[in-house]
Parts: sequence; C-alpha cells; structure tokens
Amino acid sequence: MLERTALLSEQLCSADPGVRYDAIRMARVLIGQWRGDHSGLVVLIAGCLLPEDAYTSAAAAEALGALGPVSEPAREALAAYVEAARAEHGPRVWAAREQLVRRAYQEAVRALACLGDLRALPCVLEALYEGAEAWRAVQVAGHLGGAAGDLTPRLSKLLAEVDFADSSQSMSANALVSALRELADPAAAPALTTAIVAAVREEQWHTAASALNALASFGREAAFALEVVRPLADVDVFNGL
Repeated sequence: MLERTALLSEQLCSADPGVRYDAIRMARVLIGQWRGDHSGLVVLIAGCLLPEDAYTSAAAAEALGALGPVSEPAREALAAYVEAARAEHGPRVWAAREQLVRRAYQEAVRALACLGDLRALPCVLEALYEGAEAWRAVQVAGHLGGAAGDLTPRLSKLLAEVDFADSSQSMSANALVSALRELADPAAAPALTTAIVAAVREEQWHTAASALNALASFGREAAFALEVVRPLADVDVFNGL
C-alpha cells in the first residue's frame, strides 16, 4: 500500500489535469478499501480543488464528499473553493449555466456540509429556496444540525408541498423526512404529522413509516400527534415494514 500511496501522491501533483483526474479516482478507492492514516492523500486530493479547472475540481470534491469524516483534512480547502466560486460566479452559482462549474461547486458544498461545517449553510439554503437541483442540497442538509433553526422551516415547507398521490415524488419525500430527522428539531413535528396523514391516505407506506420513525425520535415533544399515530398501530402493513 505504501508504494501505491507514493505513486498516487506523485500523480495527484502532476501538471497534467488528466493524470490528476485519474489519480483522484484511484486514491478514493484506495482510501475506501484500506484502513490507515490517509490524511496525506486527502490533502493532495484537496489540492486538486482549482478554480481554473472545474473538471478536476468536481472529481476532487465528489471524492472528498464520498469519504465522509476521513476528508476532515480537506475542510479548509473545500471552504476556500466554495468562497472562491461564489466570488467569481456570484451567489447563485449553485444553478450556474456551465455544467462543470455548477457540478464542482455543488460537490464542494455537499462535501463541506457532510463535515458539519456551517460555512456550507448559505449555499444549501440558497439551493433549497431557489429550487434548482434542490434535492442535492436536501441530501446533505441533515448534517448541518447546528443550523436546524434555519433549515427546518424550509425543509418542512418543501415536505408540505409533496404530492403524495404522485408515487414518483416518494424519493423526495423520504429524503426530506430523513433530513428533518437528522436535524432533530422538534419544530418539524407538525410537518411530519401532516406528511404521515397524507402518505397513509395515498398508501405510501414506506414514506409513512419513515415519517413515523422521525416523529417518534422527538419523544414527548411530538405528543400532540398521538391522535394521528394511535390508529396506525392496528394497520397490518406497518408491522411488515
């Protein structure tokens, strides 16, 4: 592994963007498969976050996001990239017309959010309010527990707008429910209760079960919903989920 790490380290520092791009992918696989201190490789992947090279930057940011907590050494580089992108392309860069610029920025924001870094909050909120590819922001919003007060109202509103009669929206509903549960803000209880009622009415049982579990995680602070929840205890379909 040491020899492989040394080779990848050299490739990640290459002047050739193509070599760096391939090395990012291989380094991501190596870090994911082998235990140990990979901070050196993580830092080098972060070094590929170059504003002038959106193609490689997108790959680097995506790799860092996939590595989760292991990407901690890249925190400052991710924050710097996000700030630089906003400075160059404006605050609405999440929906930038140029696909590579948009993707690189979104992946960097998502990776930063997965580290629980609140510097990602303005970007995530912008995506949630603007609506452009908002689902990508929803997927990481739950990691920003320190900003539950800002995120819960918006996520609750988006959940209220889901049409449970349309089965194609079930993935969106489940993602919103998951994010609200991760944020652990009891202020989401009314929206979750309404979602349970709507999901049961439309026989969206998995979504209803997910919302029930999220609601239960609030404990006594969700006691007001007992009138809605109690009748569901006798619904056979829930016992099989």
